[in-house]
Amino acid sequence: MWEADGQAYSPTGLAKHILEEGADRTGDIQGPLCWIDEDGRSLVEIARTLPLDGEEAGSDQAIEIWRAAETPVSSVLLYPESRAALALAERLGRLSPARGRDARAEFEALFADVGLIAAYADLLRRAGDLAETHALRGNDAVHLALAAAIADDRTVMVTADRHLRGAARNLGLATATLTN
Repeated sequence: MWEADGQAYSPTGLAKHILEEGADRTGDIQGPLCWIDEDGRSLVEIARTLPLDGEEAGSDQAIEIWRAAETPVSSVLLYPESRAALALAERLGRLSPARGRDARAEFEALFADVGLIAAYADLLRRAGDLAETHALRGNDAVHLALAAAIADDRTVMVTADRHLRGAARNLGLATATLTN
């Protein structure tokens, strides 16, 4: 068994997960002898082209929005998720050790201005409902439940994840569409 997103997968299940979640593609895969997609790319080749959390489309835009926000807030998951993404980028060689240190320092500077919102039992139950209803990953469901709980006419949910953004819009939240 393989593990991704805290879930256990068979090799075929993991390959399909990578294609669907990471490359936004569905379809048949060939394996287990070769593990290639219909374009002849191996899972390793596909994984090397996928953006990491810290380099999602629009990350520069998200930082600009964050800096311009009157009161930037996030769930307490922001810190461990961001640090995990930076560490993964270093492990994969997408960030040099020096660039990793710079990226952590930049994140720490941004994080210093964020109001953190703790999750509580009822909110976590709401997140569970949202995960089921909108087919969200657990952490994304927590972020969405928190955003919905505090939303007012000035609240904008910022995410490059189109699936999470769609779920937020379904709840009536304003969202930012990141385009870089």
